[in-house]
Amino acid sequence: MRSPLMILACSLALAGPPARAAVEKNAVAGADGIVMSWWPRLPEVPGWRQDPVASLQYGASALVPAGADAGPVDAVLYGKAQYKPRAADVHSLEELIARDRRDFAESGDPVHVKDSAGLRSGDGRPLACLQVEPQEQGRWLRVCYLEEGDYYLVFALSARSAAAFRGSMKGFETLVARYHE
Repeated sequence: MRSPLMILACSLALAGPPARAAVEKNAVAGADGIVMSWWPRLPEVPGWRQDPVASLQYGASALVPAGADAGPVDAVLYGKAQYKPRAADVHSLEELIARDRRDFAESGDPVHVKDSAGLRSGDGRPLACLQVEPQEQGRWLRVCYLEEGDYYLVFALSARSAAAFRGSMKGFETLVARYHE
C-alpha cells in the first residue's frame, strides 16, 4: 500500500504549472478510480500545521493546531480550489456562495446561516464570507470565497464548539490575510 505522503509528493511533482493561481493539484487512487483534489498553497500560520493525511482525505489543504495529535481536533482551517471548467453548474462566485448557503441551510441540522464580515487577502482583494452557527449541536463554520484565475477558492474555519470557533478565529483571519496570488 502506498503512503499518503508518497502519493502527495508524486502528485505535486506531476502537477505542472498552475493556471494563474498557486494551486496544488493532487491525485489519489480511490475505490472508483483516481480522485483529484486541488487546493491553494496556504501561507504559514503561527500555531497551525498542515495535516497531509486529512488534506488528502477531505480534498482540501487542512491545517490543525500545531500541538494536536493524530485524531479528532476541535478546529480545522482549510483551503480548497474548485476548477471552474469542472464546476459546470456554477457560473459565478455569487452562484457558488448562494449554492453553499442553500446547502448549509438544507443540511438536515438546524443552523443559522448569515453573512459574515468580509476579509481581505494578503494582496488586498476582498473575500465574501458566510458564518454557519448550529442551533443545537453541530459544527461552527466561517467560510470565505475568492475568485482567482480559473479557480474559485474557498477558505474555512470549522470548529466543534463556539469556544473552539472563537479561539481559532485569529488563526483563520491570519490565514486569509497572508494568502496572496
